[in-house]
Amino acid sequence: MVNSFNANETELIDFGWVHDGHPAKDFVLMEATIKYQLFKELLKENRPDADKNQHISVEYFESFERYMCTKGMWLPGFEEYKESEKIEQHLRQDQIEAVRRVYVCVSQIRKQARVALDLYTSLAGSDKYSVEQHYFAGLFLVVLGLSAMPEMDMIWTLIALNKIGDQIWNSPN
Repeated sequence: MVNSFNANETELIDFGWVHDGHPAKDFVLMEATIKYQLFKELLKENRPDADKNQHISVEYFESFERYMCTKGMWLPGFEEYKESEKIEQHLRQDQIEAVRRVYVCVSQIRKQARVALDLYTSLAGSDKYSVEQHYFAGLFLVVLGLSAMPEMDMIWTLIALNKIGDQIWNSPN
């Protein structure tokens, strides 16, 4: 993911799973990998010292996942998220930086996914499902499939499946 405004905020991702198929698949694979695998690595990498716990609370992760799902394909800028959720009350500065990197990447993924899925649904004809439903159904299935991998945090995965499932069933057609 390349940030055209600031090259220092560029993330490099190399996925061997990318291939032809539903256009949501590659995007949701990137999002799932970033949120449920890279996020943990960033928390470890950014911690100020080894004495402090690098983990975030389950309550915070649940609120993060709920926010990401309820905002759907239209994530606002990170500063708006940070202000509306008052994350400074729940996280240390090093943890906020990890959250920021994940949030910015997922925001860009969803932005590009919207474009691809808008084209897909317009070419597919009378599809009764929205772009958002296509995306979140794909995200649900990918997270479910990845849940068996040892790199996945089981608590985060279960929270994600719950919130993503809620979003699928509560999205307007």
